[in-house]
Amino acid sequence: MAADTGTMHFHCQTTLVDAFRALLPTQLRFKRHRAIVFDEVVDSTGRK
Repeated sequence: MAADTGTMHFHCQTTLVDAFRALLPTQLRFKRHRAIVFDEVVDSTGRK
């Protein structure tokens, strides 16, 4: 992973990643069923 990339990991027995995937399928990037991958920080106006 790049230095400016972050992840949010979830316990493998939850369905949280699946829920995020259903709600935001193209807005977020996922690592299997365990994590959401953040490539960059963008505020609510779309600015980095």
